[in-house]
Amino acid sequence: MVLGYALAALTKPLFPLATSVGWVFTARFVDRIGKGIRGAPRDALVADITPAHLRGAAYGLRQALDSVGALLPPGVVLKPLAEGYQEGVPAPAREGVNNFFGNLEDVDALTDWAHEAGMLVIAVVNPMSLAVLKPPGEWGAKGADIVCGEGQPLGVPLSSGGPYFGFMTTRLEYVRQMPGRIVGRTVDLDGKPGFTLTLQAREQHIRRSKATSNICTNQGLVVTAATQYMALLGPQGLAKVASASHAGIVALADKLAAIPGVTRAFSSPYFHEVVLKLNDSAKDVLRALRAQGILGGLDISGWYPELGQAILVCVTETKTAADLDHYVQHMERILSKRREAPPCAYKS
Repeated sequence: MVLGYALAALTKPLFPLATSVGWVFTARFVDRIGKGIRGAPRDALVADITPAHLRGAAYGLRQALDSVGALLPPGVVLKPLAEGYQEGVPAPAREGVNNFFGNLEDVDALTDWAHEAGMLVIAVVNPMSLAVLKPPGEWGAKGADIVCGEGQPLGVPLSSGGPYFGFMTTRLEYVRQMPGRIVGRTVDLDGKPGFTLTLQAREQHIRRSKATSNICTNQGLVVTAATQYMALLGPQGLAKVASASHAGIVALADKLAAIPGVTRAFSSPYFHEVVLKLNDSAKDVLRALRAQGILGGLDISGWYPELGQAILVCVTETKTAADLDHYVQHMERILSKRREAPPCAYKS
């Protein structure tokens, strides 16, 4: 594969990321492979830095045991990693996965801790980041058990919200619990390699009680485009794209942090997202940027009031140096104007 997950089986495309995660939480997938895990296969742990409304959605799907941070040994979650390099190409920390704030987690320690506690490890990843980060199948001593993600970064346009495609991959021993269809490689009578539908677990093909999927809409067209995108770029090209995203956010964060009233919220390494704290209303600043045709980021002040006025900013390979300078110039202008004292209303 051009992008490695270091796991055995990858299912056919699903609906977007939320669907692939939903299948893990709600379908027979975890119920079947989770027999005996922690003595209760319907328990789930959700990272405590995940926004409350998203944690609530997960808790509604399954009976959540607790937030991750409340159970982990001290120093495991949110543990920063050293910056790394590979073949001279600057890259974020090699061993990590970005959390909601964009910071990279110590996935090796987290994965080993979960397995020692008898849990399944479910990773949600940005596939583009795997061009420069360690694949989930190599996390810790045993690797993640299930990996989900959103395929939009793989050359799929935003298109006002879709269509995108979700993906799910897992270990070979869990493959029969995956939704959809599994394509396997084989050879024909002449010994030529080819591909065939090896497993079909939809209710159209087998008894409904045994089926793991009944969603009929296929994202095949979008996946075909993403496959062509990956094939054209290849491993080195994808690594360059990922490194361009990382270099872009580093440059933008450094320039924005030089503006009076803007600071970085965290010092941990990151991939292509960063949280910035403002000394003014995040909502008003983003509205002013939007008036200039700039989507300045996501206001997370309401979700994390302890951070103050904070925004989550992301840079992808689609943004040029001129785009970043344009953003910085308007941010500096907006904040400087808002620092100016209003005119005195008193008239003599």
